[in-house]
Amino acid sequence: MKHAPISSFREKARNVLSGQWGTAALLILVSLVLMYVCVAMIYSFLFGAVYLTQLTGRTSSGLIIFLLIVYVALIIFMQILMASINFVHFNWYMTGKIPNVLDAFPFAFKHAWGIFKLGFLIGLFTALWSLLFYIPGIIKTFSYSQGFYIYFERLNNGENPKEIRAMDCITQSRKLMNGQKGRLFLLELSFIGWGLLAILTLGIGMLWLLPYILMAQVAFYVGLKGSPENKTEPLMDNLNGNGATKSGNPIPEDSKNLVGEPIKAYPSVENSLYEEVMGTNNQSPRPHVNWVIWVVGGVVTILVVIALGYVISQVTHSARQIANNRSEQSSKKVTNASSSQKRADEAQPHNGITPVKEFTDGYKNSDPAQRSVTFDPASNKVELGYESNASILDSKEIKINWQNDQWLDSKVAIDKAYIVKIPVKKLDVGSGKERAGGLVVFDVTVKTGKYDNDYYPAQTKLLTNLGTAYDPHYISGAFDGGVPYNSSRGENVFVFLPTLTTVDSIKSMTVSFDANAADVKTQAGDNSNYNYGFSLNHISGTKGKVKDNSREN
Repeated sequence: MKHAPISSFREKARNVLSGQWGTAALLILVSLVLMYVCVAMIYSFLFGAVYLTQLTGRTSSGLIIFLLIVYVALIIFMQILMASINFVHFNWYMTGKIPNVLDAFPFAFKHAWGIFKLGFLIGLFTALWSLLFYIPGIIKTFSYSQGFYIYFERLNNGENPKEIRAMDCITQSRKLMNGQKGRLFLLELSFIGWGLLAILTLGIGMLWLLPYILMAQVAFYVGLKGSPENKTEPLMDNLNGNGATKSGNPIPEDSKNLVGEPIKAYPSVENSLYEEVMGTNNQSPRPHVNWVIWVVGGVVTILVVIALGYVISQVTHSARQIANNRSEQSSKKVTNASSSQKRADEAQPHNGITPVKEFTDGYKNSDPAQRSVTFDPASNKVELGYESNASILDSKEIKINWQNDQWLDSKVAIDKAYIVKIPVKKLDVGSGKERAGGLVVFDVTVKTGKYDNDYYPAQTKLLTNLGTAYDPHYISGAFDGGVPYNSSRGENVFVFLPTLTTVDSIKSMTVSFDANAADVKTQAGDNSNYNYGFSLNHISGTKGKVKDNSREN
């Protein structure tokens, strides 16, 4: 049997649309707007739920159920709307009658249940076949492609919608498409050039391309079943109960050529599965099974709701984890320090010195993660926190060579510092979420004599010619607090800069941090507190002029 060329279907579609491209585009525009509204509602409800979860810190089961109901309802609505748009194009092709833009909606409301059943079964069978590595699912998509056209024509032929079985439409589609799947694939493929051109118009061209494709698909269906392309008034609303139109014109016999004859389903996976579920077969009278369909549909809907509920609960749980993550990180330092202090032994008297009861070794009781935070000038990254780092855009070493040994036979020294430029980012420094574009890293060393003292370099205050820097306590603090007698401690102190144009932008800096005596006798004296500090001016290259500013408080 000689088949019509693929190009003939496109030609017939163009003939039907000739002079009416504006109407066709408007019809597609209205449907796309409605679908866009549905999709927008789905995403707005979903993101609203995620935001509410982040705000309240808990997941509402009632909200999840509401979201699932809305989601399923909107998906069903879009399926029915798309099928109804197909019906309008089908009738346009078959009758030549130019449709009204709103013709799809009465049909959608009147036949929503029939459209849903057919669409659900087609989707279910396609999904099941797709489990066999997708290819069978793609093939079956073409096998079932004529199901809705058969449903539409049987409605137009005056059949009672309640007597049109969805499985009959699927079975007839498989019969029609036997040996024809490749031709339909070639027809779809022939529009790829127009599709690319429509994309170049930012999607506007789709308003004209989609009706062109839909009409060509109807022409393909008509070519498969060999029915006339222009019947006399076969619209569903024009039919009376005697198989004739309300105007009295009989429907041509060949218009029923395939869809009007009884359908005898040959054995297939789909029919076997369907008949097993429904508890009936095609060889004996079929009982009324609407309630069975409702039960099966309800069970499947419940399973879908459970699956979607699990997905949404996981999303909201992840959102809550993100919201709480930073507060957990902030409390980690305090928790570790507190638990360590509780385990630490009290300092013992020595050499005539009696430490205060609260004195503990800051190094032993600090978070090990903090003690490992060091600056490596040879690296291309710098660690900024527990789980944060930044790329080093540029860095410069400054020779400082400052030291002070004037307080309680202890010695504090800062030999060098690094000025580091990083990409601007938000960090938990200073008073909270601050903007940082650079940092100064000080190499601090403390050596005690016979006294136990508390030193706080992690609370270093830095003032440069660019302005005040941020309190660096977030990641500095390897020995913040107690340094026992005859001990030596060292750490890198990270001080963040709100902005840093270049590493040569800093021409001067003033640095200071406090220390407190930790033995009973000295703590009660006049020199119990000391402020270490220095200024570095006229910075040029890697050097500057240093001046000691240390003093008793």
